[in-house]
Amino acid sequence: MKPPERALKQVVSKARYSEFRNPEDHARLAQTLVKKGDPVQAAAVIRDLDKSLGGQKNTEVCSAISSAMLHEYTGNEARMNASLDSALAGCKRATGLSNEMKMELARTCLEVGKEEQATEVMRDVMRNAASNAAIDKAVRMMEQTGHGELAARLANESRAEVGDMVAEGARLAKEGDFRGAVDLMTEAVAKLPDNPQVVFNAAVAVLKCLENTGWDEHLGKSALEFIAGVRRLDPVNPKLHALAGLHQEILKKYNIRPGRGASPAVRAAI
Repeated sequence: MKPPERALKQVVSKARYSEFRNPEDHARLAQTLVKKGDPVQAAAVIRDLDKSLGGQKNTEVCSAISSAMLHEYTGNEARMNASLDSALAGCKRATGLSNEMKMELARTCLEVGKEEQATEVMRDVMRNAASNAAIDKAVRMMEQTGHGELAARLANESRAEVGDMVAEGARLAKEGDFRGAVDLMTEAVAKLPDNPQVVFNAAVAVLKCLENTGWDEHLGKSALEFIAGVRRLDPVNPKLHALAGLHQEILKKYNIRPGRGASPAVRAAI
């Protein structure tokens, strides 16, 4: 047994009765088995996923992505297409689904000629990539399937879109339109909720607005949520300490109790 397969089997086995079970672990194991040429074991893992994690967030979409890959391997075109349709629909609804899992879905789409669907998935992956390295990884995957030109176009589009949003927010703040900067960056986060650069700059916009226009309860809550988002998406960001420091200074300036109005989950993350 190869080390990655052994490790994945151990993760799936140990997590079976844990509250921290992640359906992606099952999906990755199933995908590894398919690539190894063991569709029988892959199918068993998918059945276990459906049975043991049924009803959990992202179980359905992870099962569909793995099933599509399995049916492609076995040549069952009808079931593959049904699984892909389910996976693509689930991917649009999913929250917290990793870019790696989305890339596996896009890879399957590309391998069976569904370029339009793959493009939509990969555009989302690149727009929410954590770094240039993550974008480069997505590009390499597409290059491996013979879609290097499309990959380069999507990467350039995503970088330009994020850069334009951040630059416009900074411009508004510099001109004194702090509320305009907040509105713009809040809208950007709604579009790209998993992009750490966008979430970071949204946090900066909100904090600068509070610092310059006075305390606002709604904005104070938004600041907590965005800072928690940065910690989740980019915990090693070298500017995170300064961001948290500015937040504490603003709370002290307006005599606000830290964490006021935040949910327990957000308070734990900041």
